[in-house]
Amino acid sequence: MTDRTADTEPGMESLMADVLHDIAKDKGCTGCEIHKDGCVRRYGTGSPVSPFHAYCDTLAWAINRAEHYAEKTGQTPEEVLRGWESNRSYWYPNYYQEAHQPDLGDETCRIFEDIEECRNALRGQRFECPHCKKMVDDPEECPKCGWKAYGLFSSIYKVYLKKEGAIIPIFRPGNWNAVGRKSRKKKVEEVNE
Repeated sequence: MTDRTADTEPGMESLMADVLHDIAKDKGCTGCEIHKDGCVRRYGTGSPVSPFHAYCDTLAWAINRAEHYAEKTGQTPEEVLRGWESNRSYWYPNYYQEAHQPDLGDETCRIFEDIEECRNALRGQRFECPHCKKMVDDPEECPKCGWKAYGLFSSIYKVYLKKEGAIIPIFRPGNWNAVGRKSRKKKVEEVNE
């Protein structure tokens, strides 16, 4: 969360405060207001002044992705956004993107209630470093080559911790297909009942 929203409760309110702040300071957004479906002033649309950044597009993407997470996890979109905003420490257009909030329907992401459930599911696993291809015991750092799952070239495998609102990149577990499958299927069935 940024300094200007430090006194704002994390969630939709803090994200909206940052979007409003950026709209107010961007000359291309003069007279503009928040559009939750995306920016209405696009380059090449005949608008006399276009915004440098499409703040509303980022807002729309974050809301849509929070709704997707809510559908997949049984949380509300506000709960999802609250978790993300609690963890966000930098500018929202850089934070809200596919690399940080991946599609949960993707086979490279698993959902867990909290860190303890995740640790239990990963206990006893070995992990493949994507850089040196060696199997290691640590899910995030390779002691053989120094590669990090959370570095600039983040691992495509991720775990989502509902309670913490965190998405954590990890190396591919040796038995990825078994990780989180039973609990995920059971939870989805419970949500759909």
